[in-house]
Amino acid sequence: MSVSAFRKAKQLAYVCLAVVLFQTSLLAQAFAEDACDDLWYSRNFYFDQAGYCFGSKLGKAVFDNSNCKSKNVSLTAPVKYRINQMKKIEAVWECKINTGRVRTLNIPQFDLRKNLVVQPISQGFESSCFGYLGTKQVPLYSAMSENSKIIGHAELGDDVIAAHEEVDQGDWWFASVSHKNGTDAIGWTNATIFGNCKAMAG
Repeated sequence: MSVSAFRKAKQLAYVCLAVVLFQTSLLAQAFAEDACDDLWYSRNFYFDQAGYCFGSKLGKAVFDNSNCKSKNVSLTAPVKYRINQMKKIEAVWECKINTGRVRTLNIPQFDLRKNLVVQPISQGFESSCFGYLGTKQVPLYSAMSENSKIIGHAELGDDVIAAHEEVDQGDWWFASVSHKNGTDAIGWTNATIFGNCKAMAG
């Protein structure tokens, strides 16, 4: 290879590397934005449940203030703990949600999240199980308890995503499920799904 050809190849390699780094940066930014939307909703869900009256355009659009009581609400110790965990992760992702405008939150299966009693804590990353091989239906609960309401299930052939992690919650984890018929389900489970799949990623 001539010196000129070598230089051109080197320049092309640098360009390709720059493109890859740029695309990786965009992907990381997209993950961060999704995680920030998710964390913002989960955190403010608890304030809404406590009767908080939102003043921001986004807060009023998402939670509508129909049952609000005050801007000074009481939160239980477990709820405060979960909110603090969310704030720590928001700080890591440097979340800056613009609450001054109404927009759609980029949260998968958002409408189903309203059926939850305990909201999950997004980590910004996900693991996927493609084609669950279990022969029994796995119930999905509204909270981390088998005494809570069953709001969905996972079954043979479903794709299951775990994009949320819990701190000190034992075997419970949050599952997002895509059924073969095109419908979705979400909820908490303490069942073992990963490791019993046709394929896995993440």
